[in-house]
Amino acid sequence: LDAEPGVAPDYAEIVDADTFAPVRSLRKTCYVLLAARVGSTRLIDNALIEPEGEAFRVTV
Repeated sequence: LDAEPGVAPDYAEIVDADTFAPVRSLRKTCYVLLAARVGSTRLIDNALIEPEGEAFRVTV
């Protein structure tokens, strides 16, 4: 996000879906949490990441 002109990230975290503790690697269900400012507007979003066999499914 730092490379995008006009976007000022507030935070970006990947957390455990059950405890909301930060995670270092994807092993089980987790959330990607993101907030950034574009001009005077603050955008907040999240995505659910779930294991699916050898891959992960992302729900936004």
